[in-house]
Amino acid sequence: MQSRCFDPEHAAAAKGTHGNRVFYLSTPPAVFPLRGCRARAEGRYHSAMTQAVRPNAPGAPAAPAAPVTNPVILVTGASQGIGAACACRFAREGARVVLADIDEAAAKRVQRRIRAEGGEAMALQMDVCQEAEWLRVMARIQRRFKGLHITLNSAGTNRGYSDPRETEFKDWKAVMAVNLDGVFLGTKHAMRVMKAQGHGAIINTASTAGVQGGLGPHVYTTAKHAV
Repeated sequence: MQSRCFDPEHAAAAKGTHGNRVFYLSTPPAVFPLRGCRARAEGRYHSAMTQAVRPNAPGAPAAPAAPVTNPVILVTGASQGIGAACACRFAREGARVVLADIDEAAAKRVQRRIRAEGGEAMALQMDVCQEAEWLRVMARIQRRFKGLHITLNSAGTNRGYSDPRETEFKDWKAVMAVNLDGVFLGTKHAMRVMKAQGHGAIINTASTAGVQGGLGPHVYTTAKHAV
């Protein structure tokens, strides 16, 4: 196991294993000098682009990471916010971006924006809570691109109240399904692809709500702590 901070502006912790690396990025207030989705996208970009490399031999020390040329990157929650900002940044750097979102029309607007700037993007409708959807999307990516270098699990939602007494159980389950189940499924199916091809990187997006309490509805905070 190797522990390093790959995103000095935004990552409090980034843990990875040799080979198919999985990174969990969180952002406490102490390391939050820049605000907004664009700033977060910068951090996700630098972390991902330096980690989608072939693995070292088991037990060998980590070698300096090399940039990936025109990687295939899957971004969930890509229709708005951090997901859209990351996707646009990836595309500007030459990545081939798959924009996955439950709101297909909004994802296609981001696709048009990327293509207008000369980038390559493919928008797909996807419910990250459904495992069958992950199988479908991964199969589509394999058919078109023959591989997947990076997955950014950025899809998230928020509902319910800060007071548990006022929160409906259906709201609890809905938030957990997207913010936690979706990350698990994304990690699981990306790892399967990356294991087979021998390389790749996974970024799971948490939140400031994932490192301290009281920053939002308790359901969201619980899910982000879990991530």
